[in-house]
Amino acid sequence: MAWCVLLLASALALVSDETRYQYVRGPDGTPHLVDLWLKTSDLKEIASEGLLGLTNYNPQRRTVVLMHGWLDNVNADFNTVLVPAFLDAEDLNVIVVDWSAGAGHSLGAHQAGIAGRNLGGSVAYITALDAAWPGWITNDDKFRSTDGVYTEAIHTNVGLLGYIGDLADVDFYPNGGINMPGCNSQDCDHS
Repeated sequence: MAWCVLLLASALALVSDETRYQYVRGPDGTPHLVDLWLKTSDLKEIASEGLLGLTNYNPQRRTVVLMHGWLDNVNADFNTVLVPAFLDAEDLNVIVVDWSAGAGHSLGAHQAGIAGRNLGGSVAYITALDAAWPGWITNDDKFRSTDGVYTEAIHTNVGLLGYIGDLADVDFYPNGGINMPGCNSQDCDHS
């Protein structure tokens, strides 16, 4: 999971001589391909391939980093809904991290927390979207309220695929955290 800190630091740094594609080594030495996509109010479509320094990133804008869901990619519903919502509400930079080979919003929620923790808890806010339950019940690295200045968790499938119990400064349980309206399966509740 340490590679996730390098990934987030790379996404936030946007060093002009870095390519959009990066290989970051995991703790076991395995290389993970990470793909960074920048979207802004001026460029709502997926940016072209190439150097991050050639994008229209504006350091004066607030930057939001999104980490997609388990077995998803940059085109997942998670991103196609949230990116336009953020950009319609505010003039900002949105960096979408595509790590489809190894993480997701449920697992990604914990990884976002680990990244925030390793940045000293200085990330302004982190939202954990239905953080994973399997494998994280007693895991000391799970998402914590101290991972950012302000943390919130939204629980939509508690006790099945999503974590049961409070994790953040504020925890939301829409519809009691189960059986989301419009869903007829646990997978749908969790997505």
